[in-house]
Amino acid sequence: MPNWLNRLLITFLMLTGLTLAGCDSTLQMLQTKEEASQDKVLEQEEQSQLEAPEQVEIKSADNIIPDETNGEVDDNSKVEILDKENEDTKNKQFNEDNKPTVSGGNTKVSESKSSSDEKSQQKNSTTNEHKSKSGKQSNSNRESKSNDEKEKTEDSSKSNPPPIDTIVYSIVISETEVPLPPTEMEVMDGDTVLQALIRITREKSIQMDYRGGQGATAYVEGIDNVYEFDRGSGSGWMYRVNGVFPDRGAGVVPLLPGDRVEWLYTTNLGEDLGADLKPFRR
Repeated sequence: MPNWLNRLLITFLMLTGLTLAGCDSTLQMLQTKEEASQDKVLEQEEQSQLEAPEQVEIKSADNIIPDETNGEVDDNSKVEILDKENEDTKNKQFNEDNKPTVSGGNTKVSESKSSSDEKSQQKNSTTNEHKSKSGKQSNSNRESKSNDEKEKTEDSSKSNPPPIDTIVYSIVISETEVPLPPTEMEVMDGDTVLQALIRITREKSIQMDYRGGQGATAYVEGIDNVYEFDRGSGSGWMYRVNGVFPDRGAGVVPLLPGDRVEWLYTTNLGEDLGADLKPFRR
């Protein structure tokens, strides 16, 4: 066999081995790339399933793309689809086993319970505050009412004071000389005609003299600087109560509310006044 033929065979064998080796390496590289892409796809699907475990999408066999030339499905694509479906079913089972539905539900229920408890507490607090406010308002209203009633009673007592016991007192010398016209004055329990005279003349700044004390021996000498015997031997002061000339001294005749007391100056021992001494309140 010639040498050139041997060389040609050796070269052909070498090229064939190299070609086969290159094809194996390219196949391995393609397989590794496909496996890497499958791993990425699986990782993405796992992440999407973890984020939304309820939305697990299962790819069906309808996604298989037939070959345009002969209309048949590639065997490698069938294997890949079956592997994906198996992995998807495994992931689905894993996610269903590890779904946090119960814990999540419990947390939701607990959160709803806590929110309802907080709302009820807030309602209770608001009702308690409202009750306290209403109680305070009612107390304040009661106090204000009591104060108003007190003020009304005070005002009524001021506007309607208790009745005062009074008498009417007058002093007359003559028709043209009237030191004290009829004047209403307060009378106290046990007052006598003389005591009332002393008090009214002091209040009105009218001059008055008397002697013999304030009892049975009391005697009025002069009023408004007009004394006995100033206008004759029978002149002097006399008094009458309710139109009656008492037969006793002014220091022992008691007064009653509503009495009318008059002190009159006589020039003729009482005849000019029509005086008729009579017993009075013995």
